[in-house]
Amino acid sequence: MLPGAGRSVDVEVLVAGVKWNRSFAPKVSKSTAFVMGRKDRYGRPVRGYQAAEVTVSYVYDTVYMSVGDRLRAFGERGVLRGVDGGASGNI
Repeated sequence: MLPGAGRSVDVEVLVAGVKWNRSFAPKVSKSTAFVMGRKDRYGRPVRGYQAAEVTVSYVYDTVYMSVGDRLRAFGERGVLRGVDGGASGNI
């Protein structure tokens, strides 16, 4: 598991204008393969090496810290408050 018991690890790959998204369980030493379809976002053939933009995001549950805990809360994960007063959302 990743530090802090994250919810998931999201990976986005962008090659030749084509975006590929996948979400994984938060486990150590996870790997995956991306196979490009050899066409750009308009369906035109793509030749040779292509630059890839890869984004890895770690998704955590939100945690509510009261104002009285502000010194201890500094630098901790973010906070979202639900309409019913309960903590909700992702960071």
